[in-house]
Amino acid sequence: MKVSRYFFISLLVTLIALAAFAVSASAQSIYGSIRGLVTDPSSAIVANAKVTLINEGTSDQRTATTNTSGEYVFSQVTPGTYTVDVETQGFKKVQRKGVILETQNQLTVDMQLEVGNVAESVSVTNRKAIARPDIMSGRSGRTSLRPVATASARPCTPWKP
Repeated sequence: MKVSRYFFISLLVTLIALAAFAVSASAQSIYGSIRGLVTDPSSAIVANAKVTLINEGTSDQRTATTNTSGEYVFSQVTPGTYTVDVETQGFKKVQRKGVILETQNQLTVDMQLEVGNVAESVSVTNRKAIARPDIMSGRSGRTSLRPVATASARPCTPWKP
């Protein structure tokens, strides 16, 4: 009788442990987020700008509006390659292609607008960016995109010592 009671208690404890593990495993998320700051050429914030996030693989689109601090946030974003578009009155539409979001990553994609008509647009396709942990934020898993080289409308001459 003692053996069957011991077996039953062991089985019950094992089932409870497995159930707890299954709940914690299902709580894992693959989603990430993309956020950023929209500024004008003088680095002043731009509030109420329309920001569009486009999945380059599926063409799905999401929109957000910058807040009074010029910030936008897209949360619960599926990993993939994205294009970020920003437009508002009095400025050219700016587009950044090839933004890669990996599982459970937080990217910061800051955008700077140029003065002009909304009908005019600036497409940044030749701009390289690196993803690195954002040391200043103190949050693990947060990644920022920082420009490495910027595309120029004028050809650059090599520097000679």
